[in-house]
This record gives sequence, structure tokens and C-alpha cells, in this order.
Amino acid sequence: MTREEMGKILTNPVPVSQQSIENGRRLFEIYCALCHGTNAKGMGPVAVKFVPPPDLTLPFFAQKSDGYIYGTIRNGGPIMPAHGTVLAPKERWDIVNFLRSLQTQ
Repeated sequence: MTREEMGKILTNPVPVSQQSIENGRRLFEIYCALCHGTNAKGMGPVAVKFVPPPDLTLPFFAQKSDGYIYGTIRNGGPIMPAHGTVLAPKERWDIVNFLRSLQTQ
């Protein structure tokens, strides 16, 4: 499925909890922060070498469904590589929960 299709049909099965958010933060720092930065604002250390990734805390991304974000992590985006082979489904949902926690700050 595409991330758009996932966005329409998938709902987050992982309850938002401190444990899920902390695990998502840990995984985000390993797999995502090099490009997106630890605060998801798109200012990671390798971002200057490529097309800078977007600020994931913007309302545009906050309005996207959890399934869409999950699908983006799994399948990648226009420039972003897919992480579906390195992150288990629950880990992807934990990252979604972490991103949601940043979007509400």
C-alpha cells in the first residue's frame, strides 16, 4: 500500500504512553534525527548535504493521519528512504506517538 492508502485505513494500535513515546524518541534519534534533527524540525546534521527535510512539527504534518505518517516511515517519501525493513511495525507506531508528542508542544 502507498502511504496515502495507509493514511486512509490504518489506525494506530499502540496506545500513547510514556513508554511508547520514549521508545519512539530513542528510535527517532537513531533512524531519523540525522536528517530531521532531534526536535523533528528538519535541521539534522546531514540535512545540509541534501534537500532539507521538512519540519514535522508544522500543522501540515499534524493534520496528517497516524496511518499516513506510519506509511511514510515504512515506505519512505519523495526523497526519504524507506525504513520498513529496519523498524518493526510497533517501533514505527512508537515513532508516530513520539512525533505527535512533539506536535503538541
